[in-house]
Amino acid sequence: MGVLLLFAMGVAIYFFLIKKWRKSKAIPKIRREKSNHLSMDDEFNSNKIDNKKEVDRLLEKVSKRGVKSLTKKEKEFLDEQSKK
Repeated sequence: MGVLLLFAMGVAIYFFLIKKWRKSKAIPKIRREKSNHLSMDDEFNSNKIDNKKEVDRLLEKVSKRGVKSLTKKEKEFLDEQSKK
């Protein structure tokens, strides 16, 4: 009976230590990857948000100053974004 109890305690300690070790190793690695690299989806979404902000800025400029206030590059950008 004492051997069985000792075995059970050893197994419990083993699993506790494994769980603690996995947490300590996994979390910093994941945080490091997220802070240094963007996934393709994250990069796509970031570009999409940036483009939307630029479109909003240009449309605000048009509403305040008219279409003639846009540069050729800005007009091309709006034209490109309208096709998406």
